[in-house]
Amino acid sequence: MSVRLWLLKIGDARRILWLINKAVEVSGRANSSFLLTSNDQHMSSRRNILVLIQIVLTLTCVLVSLCLLWNRATTDYSAQSKVTESRSLHSSVSCTFEEESPKNFQGDSELKCSIGYVPKRGEKVCVECPKGKFSLSNWIACEPLLNCDALRHGVNIGEPRHGLVHWTYYSADWNGYEVIYVRFNPLAKTKIDYTSLQSFSPSQYFMYPIGFCETDRTFIFASNATFVGTLAHKEELFAKSPACNTCKIKFNLILSYFHILSRLHANHMVLCSSRTLENLVAQFLVSSDFKLVFATLDNLQSDAYEGVLCYSSEQAGTFVAPEQNWPFGATKIFNAMDQPRSDIKSDIWKVPDMVSFILAGTCSYVLDYVQDIHLLCKSVSPHARPNASHLLEEYRRIGVLVFSEI
Repeated sequence: MSVRLWLLKIGDARRILWLINKAVEVSGRANSSFLLTSNDQHMSSRRNILVLIQIVLTLTCVLVSLCLLWNRATTDYSAQSKVTESRSLHSSVSCTFEEESPKNFQGDSELKCSIGYVPKRGEKVCVECPKGKFSLSNWIACEPLLNCDALRHGVNIGEPRHGLVHWTYYSADWNGYEVIYVRFNPLAKTKIDYTSLQSFSPSQYFMYPIGFCETDRTFIFASNATFVGTLAHKEELFAKSPACNTCKIKFNLILSYFHILSRLHANHMVLCSSRTLENLVAQFLVSSDFKLVFATLDNLQSDAYEGVLCYSSEQAGTFVAPEQNWPFGATKIFNAMDQPRSDIKSDIWKVPDMVSFILAGTCSYVLDYVQDIHLLCKSVSPHARPNASHLLEEYRRIGVLVFSEI
């Protein structure tokens, strides 16, 4: 607590002591007067009532002063805490980028495992928790995913931090751990594949699920990252952290985007919440070390069998892939049954738009180095487009060429 708050307390305490002394003086004078005139029974009774009234009024003043003191101190302390929290969040921003976070590290000759991993008994190695269980940093055993009761009664939910039409996420606390609480709009018809949420984790590019409640459509996630905002507001984020506003940092954002696509596509999942550029960029959070973290849980569809139908209405334009547009134009009324299916290559079509968005401004010169690969991404035939893993490797090569190291 600040020195000013302590001085405030001392000053108010002195005023309270003065009031107490006055109360004692009043009581003393009243009692003396009462004794001098005790022979007069009628006056005695009246003065006795007056003494009681004076004492009650004085004690009331003391209590009111104490309440005011407490209110002023806690209010100022709360305001000071918010300022401190804001400063600490800003100071936690780092421009250091590491593509892979360690699964295990040595500390004090004891094996410590990162989120999603626990030490293997008898060996100096960390192993991933099986599906249906989770672990947080430095845990020695995996625990079952949290259920509805734990989410309803064991989580302290804070302020909403980000959201789309279907869902909102909140800062939260579970057993002293900072977690992310996600609530879906109960009116949304979006289907959630609960069993596949752990398929993408543990990874620094995905939020790590540690519990869900299908009945309430709520989730709880853990992450090693601290989030500073969404990619949709990248200009505001860079304005707050000018030291990170470099072309290399923006290029690293693109690399993390390809890491996310690679993991999604390896599981045959298509990003269907991306009919516009605005929808696409809003699905990515930015961590304090300026990596992208995939934050969308809805509208991920699998193309493992007969492809996917991402949109239930007629699409047109150049942002969505050609195979996602209604092929019959005005000659035929839209019917979802007649709409051709698409696959993971529809996400590749949108890569040049995403890259141009991230590099917009003073870093647009980097686009000259990626023209050829972007032409392939815009191939009309989905089979001619590169896959996400190839894009990641190609961009790493270009990054070394442009920035000497990446």
